[in-house]
Amino acid sequence: MPLPALTPSMLGARYAIERASIQEARRTARDVGDRDRAKALTRFLRPGRTFLYFDPRGTGRAICATSPTSPSAGRPM
Repeated sequence: MPLPALTPSMLGARYAIERASIQEARRTARDVGDRDRAKALTRFLRPGRTFLYFDPRGTGRAICATSPTSPSAGRPM
């Protein structure tokens, strides 16, 4: 699915798509028995965390836009 452009009016949709991708990756990790990855992805899904980008391939990549525990929003995770 193509991602919406990074415009202020589309950020909510972008965050929702990335969150769904993280949820899917967590399900896959659980299904294959990768408990460490599933735990890490569960932490990504904590309330208040939003992601501009998430790629679960290989070691994974993510760009967190907001995090309730980190003042440096937008830093790579």
